[in-house]
Amino acid sequence: MRRMSKLRAPYFLRYGLSRFPKKACVRWGANRMSEMTRISPEGETPVNPYSLLEAVNRSSDTAHTGWLIFMGIMTYLMIAVAGVTHRNLLLETPVSLPILQVDIPLTQFFQFAPIVLVLFHLG
Repeated sequence: MRRMSKLRAPYFLRYGLSRFPKKACVRWGANRMSEMTRISPEGETPVNPYSLLEAVNRSSDTAHTGWLIFMGIMTYLMIAVAGVTHRNLLLETPVSLPILQVDIPLTQFFQFAPIVLVLFHLG
């Protein structure tokens, strides 16, 4: 009995379409070969999926850091606004920022805090 050899992938899968033998056109027919060449143009090089993954991870790290900074500023401004009482609004007493302990005039705080928040959101 004849021994069966190992199963091997077809020639065009092992070596690519550029090294595909021309005699296969006769065997498979000209239409089938032209369909196969349209699938993988020779001008394009294959892209390593791990390099794409690395690029996505790098850009997501930057976006993650920006998001955390934005959330921190938004939380800080929310705490500062929550510290303003009705009495402070009526008497226009300065707003004391929570961590910095700096007094800012009430009107200036409510004019510039939304602008700062929008600028950080856009950018």
